[in-house]
Amino acid sequence: MNSDHDIESTEHLLQKLKKIKLNPKALHAFQEQYTPHHSFQSLSDYLNYYIAEHPNLETRKIYIDANIPPSYGNQIFNGTKKRPGKYKLIPICIAMGMNLTETNRALRLAKASELDPRNKQDMALIICINEKVRTIYNVNEFLVAAELPPLEC
Repeated sequence: MNSDHDIESTEHLLQKLKKIKLNPKALHAFQEQYTPHHSFQSLSDYLNYYIAEHPNLETRKIYIDANIPPSYGNQIFNGTKKRPGKYKLIPICIAMGMNLTETNRALRLAKASELDPRNKQDMALIICINEKVRTIYNVNEFLVAAELPPLEC
């Protein structure tokens, strides 16, 4: 997941699109430059692609660090559980070492709301992701210390 122009921000892409106007050649050039090489149809496709791109990740360790039962994790990774809740998916993303953009992409694919910097709990989770916290135990320690409810797994 390190390419795709480090996943340009939507805001940045929208600003660039404003400059194209009704110019088909400029549109095609933009599409060539910014169309991602991988389009994911499902959350499981994305998670499995991410694991393939990060060979040091093991699902067993992800489940431990996310504090989820392997049976539940397997349902998410094999696609039988297509829409895990936002706060069920975030521990998996954290345990996988995803950055904020990657986590929000996973949330979108699960049809869950993205992390919102205006929401107090989401603020704390964004900090944990930015600081590369890798276990739900450490995330929950931070949440409790910040007087916020821990994530239930």
